[in-house]
Amino acid sequence: MSDNTSNISIDQATAGGGTEGFCGIWDFSKGGVASSRIEALSSRGFSMRSVSPGLHLSSKGFEVHESGNGSSRGCLVFFAGRLDNLEGLESFTSGGGEAGDICEIFEKRGVECFRKLEGDFTLLVFDKEENRLFLVRDFAGTRPIHYTATPGGFVFGSSIATILKISGRPPEPNLDHLAWYMLRRSVVDDSATFFEQVYSVPTSHYAEILDSRIEIKRYWDFEPDRREEAGSYDSFVVRFRELFENAVRKRLVDHPGIQVSGGLDSSSIYAVAKRSEMGGRLYAISYIAPVGSAGYEENYLERLEEDFRDRVERVPAPPPSLCHNIGGQVRAMEAPFLQYDYILDMFMTARSHGCQTLLSGFMGDQMMIDDSYLVDFVRRGDFRTVLAHFKTISASFANFGAPLSRMYRQTTRELASSLCPQKIKRLVRRVRPRPARGWFTSSF
Repeated sequence: MSDNTSNISIDQATAGGGTEGFCGIWDFSKGGVASSRIEALSSRGFSMRSVSPGLHLSSKGFEVHESGNGSSRGCLVFFAGRLDNLEGLESFTSGGGEAGDICEIFEKRGVECFRKLEGDFTLLVFDKEENRLFLVRDFAGTRPIHYTATPGGFVFGSSIATILKISGRPPEPNLDHLAWYMLRRSVVDDSATFFEQVYSVPTSHYAEILDSRIEIKRYWDFEPDRREEAGSYDSFVVRFRELFENAVRKRLVDHPGIQVSGGLDSSSIYAVAKRSEMGGRLYAISYIAPVGSAGYEENYLERLEEDFRDRVERVPAPPPSLCHNIGGQVRAMEAPFLQYDYILDMFMTARSHGCQTLLSGFMGDQMMIDDSYLVDFVRRGDFRTVLAHFKTISASFANFGAPLSRMYRQTTRELASSLCPQKIKRLVRRVRPRPARGWFTSSF
């Protein structure tokens, strides 16, 4: 399986300039936008478009399609990314690429069309008749959308740095969000960013801007009550293989690279990709752990090369370090996220071979082996199976620090949560004290 974004952005990970992005100004004051702010939108190779007296958009790497005649009919669509299921939604006549197809669907279904779109994308839709703007983030959140309020409107875009520059807002840290992330390793507010008064459109949500208001609305969510039809184990294996192979093939665009370690997850991605139509154009790369270490998998790589008559480029992995280009990484991520030096070296090597994305199996085993299912066995009273699975999973992740005691505690918490009625959960959340800023001192 792939990591949490399915693809790794080479430009983002190496603090590169990027091949796509957008920024815009929504001016509800009717007083006009200062020329200096318009000029800022036109910088860095972005194409600028004044959509209406109150809306100005600048984009790079986006498809653009407009329907209708004049400013009071139809819609304007900005789209970047990949859509996987357009063929099964409509019969299109626009001839305007994916942006044109979305424009056609939106005019028929309105905002209901958003939940039908599958893929990795950023989508901006301006409804000219209603004078409404929609900023749509895909269900997996692969591309960011940020915004901030100004005295006369809103500034939005894919880069916080650009938003701060255009809005004139000073780059002040969001201390609460930063502290909770650093101390708890969790996110309290999924719309917060690490910058004060700059917000993010959450995953599977869209922002609707109308007049002087901005509303965040969810358009997609998991269906916890959904159940697959009962079938044999073999039938589920076949269905999983279909889903997995389709997921890999859909991401084989723009000369992708494959980050292959020799483990089961990345090797499976590599095998599916090599058997696809693009198999002869793939670039494979791996970092090599020291001989004798738990991560040394050279023998598996050699077997892959033999089976597929391919060559996997090796990048030696030095002792883990986070000191390489820290400033560049933080500026690119706009968050306190760092990659190990050897991973960055691998990204830059892949980019030198023309790759814009890397398909990776990183965290695939952790995604596949979610021990929450053990709660079902506990509720049935099948403690023998639970104990056997505890031991097997713990042994599998021995190198990553997964002691049995921690797994016992986690399963106990999940069991208690599953048995607790929703009404009691809501009551506890309502009466529980809000997090205090006890972490903050003048010397922090």
